[in-house]
Amino acid sequence: FVHDLGFGGFAVESPIAFAVGSRHEFRFVGPEEMVVGIRAETVYSRAVGLRDGMDHVLSGFKYVLETEDAERAVEVLLDLAMSPISFD
Repeated sequence: FVHDLGFGGFAVESPIAFAVGSRHEFRFVGPEEMVVGIRAETVYSRAVGLRDGMDHVLSGFKYVLETEDAERAVEVLLDLAMSPISFD
């Protein structure tokens, strides 16, 4: 589950404990199957308790912005996340 998506990064709750300082590739899927690839570095990882009988960890990530394409990908991701939600 994604938590706290924002301008500096995001957090993920999962059964996986990510090593602080490690870098990972993430794929976010938006409306109409739009895929945004983001590279991020683990800033923290802490236990949050049991979910469905498994230990879960909340890990925080900061975006790795080494290229203009990476910066643009974050802009697209934030635009998708902040776009209005409609219900039919």
